[in-house]
Amino acid sequence: MTARKAQRTARLIHLLSERRVIHLSEAATLLGVSEMTVRRDIATNQGQIAFLGGHILAAAEIDTDAPYELATAADSHAAAK
Repeated sequence: MTARKAQRTARLIHLLSERRVIHLSEAATLLGVSEMTVRRDIATNQGQIAFLGGHILAAAEIDTDAPYELATAADSHAAAK
């Protein structure tokens, strides 16, 4: 990992500790790089940082043990419909 990449990663982790979630475009602007560069940085740091639907968050924030239940999700907003 280059020094610049390490600095970006450290800054991104620091930002996540303050905000929990950052949009990809905002992270790119704050870091002064392209969105693709941020994506690449995340890809090489998957143990610490995760990318989910255009948003960046700490990997620890993602609950990988909870399975997605389609039936539960389908019924969750049935009353509002």
